[in-house]
This record gives sequence, structure tokens and C-alpha cells, in this order.
Amino acid sequence: MLNEKLYKRIEKVFEQKPGIINEGMEAEYKTTRLRDGSFKAKVEVFGEAYTVNCRFCGDTRERLNISYTYGLELVKDGKVIKFPHSWICYNETQCANGNEPRKKKNRHELYEALIAGEPLRVDDRHLQKAKKEKSDSQRPLPYNMVPIANLLDSHEARSYLLNRGINSGIIREANVQYIKWDPSPILKGRIFFPAYSVEDPKDCIGGQARYIEDDGSGIKYYTVNKLPSRSLYGYHRLKDKNFAVVVEGPLDVLALKGYGLGIYSCAITRNQLKLLSKFKTIVIALDPDLKEKNESMFGRLQRQIIELKSASNVYQLTLPDGYDPGDLGFREMFKLIKKQFGIIWKV
Repeated sequence: MLNEKLYKRIEKVFEQKPGIINEGMEAEYKTTRLRDGSFKAKVEVFGEAYTVNCRFCGDTRERLNISYTYGLELVKDGKVIKFPHSWICYNETQCANGNEPRKKKNRHELYEALIAGEPLRVDDRHLQKAKKEKSDSQRPLPYNMVPIANLLDSHEARSYLLNRGINSGIIREANVQYIKWDPSPILKGRIFFPAYSVEDPKDCIGGQARYIEDDGSGIKYYTVNKLPSRSLYGYHRLKDKNFAVVVEGPLDVLALKGYGLGIYSCAITRNQLKLLSKFKTIVIALDPDLKEKNESMFGRLQRQIIELKSASNVYQLTLPDGYDPGDLGFREMFKLIKKQFGIIWKV
């Protein structure tokens, strides 16, 4: 855990034990020097975050995410870096985003509850130690798994994928697994999407476990090991190395039948950006309920491509209301790309 002080304050204020996502993953940020000699950080990727039920909208699925950098004053190389109050509610109400008086009031209330005149000052050496401890203790892959390609069509995991339009050939090619048993109750009975090293397509470095039906945990995807900073789901199975549709989760990638890349979340890291910059054409197609995140990522990709002097073209696809990339389907997705951008790709 990178910020135990903040974690304990959240636990006290919200009266529940927070969940942790992307544990051990540092935020990505840029700094600007202030008049007092300190530095102000602009966070581009949350990194480790703590999840609780949102007190502002009645959420019960732990959709309020608070970055470990919330209110942080980081002492690094003799300078003080002041971080903003980074949090987001993924409910449809979008409690934190926008300039409406109610949302401003929400932000102020959370700041008063968590900081209240007591800045969280942490030495960078502590963060690096916590990061190393987490890296050294990476959990193994789920213990007892079977390839879903070998299961009967009537099995709940195989039936779920087939009903989502993922055919048996793709299930086998992607080596999608079913977790029969694991010491962690949250993993048992989930579908597991293995992820592989960019350098070695046979080196499984982790994966994401998705529940088949809501198991009451509030966690649809459970990430095993720090994937977002290391890979892109589907990278080795791309049919065309010049063109890719960037989506969020593994299911969306599989639905695109060899033309999708998954970023595992709604944020993107520098390593992933470097991989994406190699493509000639990129279409961003994240879930429509994350409109602001879509626009933010689109802007970031464009800036990064300019910095890298890449020849890539980046497009932001607008999906129909109520449709995720996986719901839309392979053929309809490419019809939409043709309609919005005039791109005709032979698929």
C-alpha cells in the first residue's frame, strides 16, 4: 500500500474497509513550479486507488475511487510536490465532475473530511519501499483453472462467452480460463483472461478475472498483478499491426476478433502510449458512460503522438447510447468507424 495514512483516514470517514485497485502502481503526473518554490502536480493516471461506497449518491458498489495521491505532499529529491484532490465516482451521477454548485460542495466536503488542515506529507523513499514490497509479493496466477475451450457449451462460463458473441475459436486462441478454485474467494468461479508479456507471447504476466454474474463484491474485474503499466490485452493477436481499436476490457477486445487492444481500465500509462504510438491508425472506443475519460485520453494520445513525431492518426469513436464496444459487435463497429471517419478497413 502506497499511502497508508490516507487509507486509514478513508476507512475512518467512510466507516468501511476500502478496497484497493492497482496496488503498488505509482501515479503518472507532470509538475509545474510554484512561486513558493514548491511544485504542483497534474495527475494523468491515478495509479493505486482506494474504493468505497460513495456518500454523495447512495452508491453501494464501491464506485468512489480516491487516488493515493489525494492531498499528498510528496518530498522527492529535496523538493515538495503538491498533488490535487484526485477522486472520481463512476456512478451515472458523476458526483465529482463538473462545476455545478452541488458537485463543488461534494469536493469541498470530501476535502474537509480527509485533509482538514492536516496535509499528508510523505517521503518518496517510503513510496519506493512500499512499491518494492508490493512488487516482491506479487501473487501467483489463480491456482486451479481449466481452459473454457474444453468445457461443454452448457457450462456457465462457456455459455456466457458464447452469448456475448465470442465464438469457440476465439476462446481457444485467447486461452480464456475458468477458475475452478482459488484460496481467494473473490477469484473462485470467475472467467480469467490471461495477459502476456509484450516481449514474449508465451510469458503470462497476470490477467483479469471477471465475474459471470454479480457476486456481491462490487468488483466486476479483478486484476492479478500490475498489468496496466506493462501490456495491452490482445497485442500479440492483432491481425493488422497498423490499425487498432482501443477499448477498455478483455471482452471488448475478443468481440473485435483480432482488431482490438485493451488497456484494462479507463486510464492509460506511458508504457501503453509508447506501444500505441507504433500504430498508423488508432480508434479510441471506450464505454460511453466514461465520456470525459474518453475525451481526456483522446487529447493525451494526440499530444504524445506529436511528442514522439509519430505518423499515427487518432480518432475518437462515438458509440450509440447504451452500447459498449462488446455489445455493438464486430461488423457494426466497423460500419460505425466507416460512417464517422470514412475509414474503410478490410476485415
